[in-house]
Amino acid sequence: MGFIEAKCKNCGGKITLDENLTKGVCGYCGTEFVKSDVIVNNNYSIENATVVLNNDNLVEQQLINAETYLTELKDYDKALECYLSVTEARANDYRGWWGIVRTLTKEFTFKDNTKKEYQECKRYAENALGLMTDSKKDELKKIWEAYSLEEEERFSREAKEKAELELQLKTAEEKKKKLNTVRRIAADIISVVINLSFVLYICTHDLSVLASNEWLSLAFIGIALAINSAVAVVLELIIGRSPECFIFQALATAAVLINLLFSLLSGISFGFAEIILAVILIVAAILVFIICEIFPYTVFKRIRK
Repeated sequence: MGFIEAKCKNCGGKITLDENLTKGVCGYCGTEFVKSDVIVNNNYSIENATVVLNNDNLVEQQLINAETYLTELKDYDKALECYLSVTEARANDYRGWWGIVRTLTKEFTFKDNTKKEYQECKRYAENALGLMTDSKKDELKKIWEAYSLEEEERFSREAKEKAELELQLKTAEEKKKKLNTVRRIAADIISVVINLSFVLYICTHDLSVLASNEWLSLAFIGIALAINSAVAVVLELIIGRSPECFIFQALATAAVLINLLFSLLSGISFGFAEIILAVILIVAAILVFIICEIFPYTVFKRIRK
């Protein structure tokens, strides 16, 4: 049964009133008082006195409810709510703090806390152990230390595994970079050899036959330029992801086209018609150069997607 404790404003004597009664008399001075119907924040307003509800029964009931939720119903949220209310009503009672620990760890069976959650639980455990004075302290301390040791070892193990994984990823990344460097260098060397051979072959052969067999020779050079462009794309895709492959290919194409222009224009007496022809040939060479560069690069980009 609940009761009300009050202090008589007339004489200062202590008054105890059954909460079911509506009025009473001070046992020290005989002053009569009436209990008000207004309750604010667990305080009762009484005529000529201020009284406070004794909440011992409420705390004990909350502990009983929390134990039921925790051990029988397995409703950890409700249990936590009850234990928190106990710590708010009676912060010096270790049972509330220890109940929070039991709830958060699900009776010390939950082994998947984050570091932050574990630290919070540890703080509650320290509160509970610090407030204990009875013989159960050693027993509960052993329970917490065993659980804490397992969690600390788990965190240490996870940290070690994470560090090992990061090291493996870093090592793999370094190997990948080294391999890419080797492939890039190989692609550059192959590109230089192919383009240099292509230029030397075209430039060291007599192209004066163009005067008698222009279309065949032009077709031959066009096919050679196309093959050279395709080789640049293949080197980029298969061997080395090296932009220098396109640079070497561009230089080789430019060298071949310049040599071709010199061969076509050599020995021509320049008049107005010849100048127009030269301009047309130069423009045509520039267009061929652009096509030989843009087309393979575009193909390369599309294939990479």
